[in-house]
Amino acid sequence: APELHYFNTADQVTLRLTRYRAGAKGPVMLVHGLGVSSEIFSTDLIDVNMLEFLCRHGYDVWLLDFRVSILLPACDVQSTGDQVARYDYPAAVERIREVT
Repeated sequence: APELHYFNTADQVTLRLTRYRAGAKGPVMLVHGLGVSSEIFSTDLIDVNMLEFLCRHGYDVWLLDFRVSILLPACDVQSTGDQVARYDYPAAVERIREVT
């Protein structure tokens, strides 16, 4: 079962990481694009999605929902790519490093 990890960035935006412990390789962090969420990596519209592929190959997979994810309340607040780069990515990597 996936593990949900909520955490705050330095500018106090709550983000989410979803962890799939499928093996000892990694960790690997997957980051979605604009206007979607991390669910893009687990879609059932194709035979084998990215999450399934990495899990089958023994990776510790982390899916990041950053501030523009449609699954988070933060998506309703205007933000910039600079904020994502400055706050979201470093906070996510730090959280993964703390846990692993």
